[in-house]
Amino acid sequence: MEIVALFGDGVGISTLDVDNEKILNNMKNLEFKPTDSALDGDAHCQTSFLFNVLNQKEFATLKENIIEKVNQYIQDALHYEIDFQIFNSWCTCTFENGGFSQKHLHSNSWLSGVYYPEDYDAGIRFYRPIPQHWSIHTPKEFNFLNQAYFDIFARKNRLILFSSTLEHSVLKNNENKKRFSLAFNLVPKGPIGFGDSRIIY
Repeated sequence: MEIVALFGDGVGISTLDVDNEKILNNMKNLEFKPTDSALDGDAHCQTSFLFNVLNQKEFATLKENIIEKVNQYIQDALHYEIDFQIFNSWCTCTFENGGFSQKHLHSNSWLSGVYYPEDYDAGIRFYRPIPQHWSIHTPKEFNFLNQAYFDIFARKNRLILFSSTLEHSVLKNNENKKRFSLAFNLVPKGPIGFGDSRIIY
């Protein structure tokens, strides 16, 4: 039987060639605040005050590497020949010994990404965008047709690119160290679309 994976969200995973220790130190030197969605006033996860982190000179090399990988993803995976702009970028700090971030997505954006400077047990969880109306039994083997979510580990210099509509969360950080990451959003640049739906970013 032929199986066609309809309307799939392709998540891109790659490894950057950057100085992760230097980047991690630069992340730790940023000022952080509790996230807007902190539960019950408890800051399980913090975000940087800066929302243009990749525009800072300390992160210039990281930005160059990210742009290269985003271009590769757009051209080789999505098969678009377009320019884009990263319109915001920020760092997150998930607390040690139980910190996490609940399920969310990134509004007003086309593609999103996250970079990890080092290995963490607490990865990122992506959720199935199509609701599952039937709750049957646990399958003998999980695959893209039956699973409700998919976890990707946070690894040193790992970059993950995904559709901004894809809901995701940060899994519980059970380690005795804070978990740092850098996230960003981007939109197409220039004229896009056709007819009365044509816009210029």
